[in-house]
Amino acid sequence: MKKWLFAAGLGLAMAASASVQAADSIAVVNMGNLFQQVAQSTGVSKTLENEFSVKKVADDKGYDVVLDTNTVAYAGSSVKDITSDVLKQVK
Repeated sequence: MKKWLFAAGLGLAMAASASVQAADSIAVVNMGNLFQQVAQSTGVSKTLENEFSVKKVADDKGYDVVLDTNTVAYAGSSVKDITSDVLKQVK
């Protein structure tokens, strides 16, 4: 019984560790805000350039997943918002 409890506890610890590590590689970007700011400054919506900029920033900063902030119900403080970094790439 002790071995089973130890194995279960170890499994839970490993799962918690994996979820913490996974959170380090997830970022969010506010695409609506990004499109609006780029459209205001250039007069044209640069949809493709924005998408490629998001990919470039994600690759440069080591993010595996980037989600639109409008699709995320909750993001903890460890999730990085890269909207300003992408905006710098576009402008």
